Amino acid sequence: MNKTNSTNEVSAGLDPLEAVRKELAKGNIEVHKNVRAWPQISMDVSTQEVYSTDDLIGDSTNIIARVAKEYERIVNFPSSTAYLHGLGAISCAMLRKFTWKTRLMSGTTGLMIVTSQPPSSGKSGLNNKYTGPYSTEIDRLNTESYKQRVKIKKKIKQAKDELDEASNDNQIDMLVDKITKLNEDLRNVVSYCKLITNPTAEGLERDAKEGGGFYNFISDEDGGLNTLLGLAYGGGNSHSNLDTVLQAWNGDYIGVARSGREGYRGTITGAISVIAQERAVRTMFEASTRGVGFTERFLMWCEKDRLGTREFEDIHIPWSKDVNLLIPALIHNIMKEKPTELKVSDEAQTYMVDIKNHYEKMCAPGKTCAVPVLRGFAMKVETHVYKIASVLHVCDQLS
Repeated sequence: MNKTNSTNEVSAGLDPLEAVRKELAKGNIEVHKNVRAWPQISMDVSTQEVYSTDDLIGDSTNIIARVAKEYERIVNFPSSTAYLHGLGAISCAMLRKFTWKTRLMSGTTGLMIVTSQPPSSGKSGLNNKYTGPYSTEIDRLNTESYKQRVKIKKKIKQAKDELDEASNDNQIDMLVDKITKLNEDLRNVVSYCKLITNPTAEGLERDAKEGGGFYNFISDEDGGLNTLLGLAYGGGNSHSNLDTVLQAWNGDYIGVARSGREGYRGTITGAISVIAQERAVRTMFEASTRGVGFTERFLMWCEKDRLGTREFEDIHIPWSKDVNLLIPALIHNIMKEKPTELKVSDEAQTYMVDIKNHYEKMCAPGKTCAVPVLRGFAMKVETHVYKIASVLHVCDQLS
């Protein structure tokens, strides 16, 4: 069969890949040069839903795994989804306290995660299990720091009043140095912003400015994700400035200048954990077509829901006493820690070299990860691994 006949077979309705496969089986290698014999690449080749099926927990017994399994027992909620959302939520609590470091690089522990489940599946109950204790800790820490901030601000005001009355250069220099030192002390007194559930990119920037360069976005609805991506306004055609996410993934510098407001300039560090409706993951992949590297910073998971298959023994099934207090205790222990740098072992770094080499080959043209979004994620696999490992390590050490 020559190339023309092969093309005729395709146009007659034979699957293009099958036509090529038949030709290759006959040894007619030249057929691969016939572009018309190959199907068009599409981001959406099927209307069928494709679900994540791997078990992320396995035989793990860490705190997040135990909570995920317990929530599965109580409401028959997919445990891998619960596990991944929990990892993201705990990374939010760790954001100010922990970083990681290898021989050549360092980074933040904040994860960016989007998972999907439909309404009434139990998303809110799971989300509240993490956001409740985290909000309680934020309130406690802000109450403790408020007194310190008030005292320092009063000293700054007194020094400024004295500066207004100062008459000689020595006195002026002394007061300027004092005010500079007090302002530095004020910056070092942590003020936590409340959790964000529905931010614009500009809103994240503002919270970072007010919160010392940090923000956390945890939600159980996709409205916040749509707002962040600019899909909730401008008729869904608006493009949000995503630098506040791109730069925040690993604590990079951002310098924002706007004519109508004062922008934030400094390092920005963020963590995101959104468990939303089924469309959320698809929305993330649609965002990848903009080609700005947004999607590959996220871990995404779309597990099949269990609606219509659940059977309840009781309307209110209680949490096991030993599991119920695990998350509040863990978050409290994390947020009372002093800033800590986690050092990656030489053995782990050697292992990651093998992993990077493996994925590097898969990113060559025509290979599995040659598609831009997969290539981008594969090139960031090392940082993803170190972030996840940091969260799991802290869970083990502070439980």
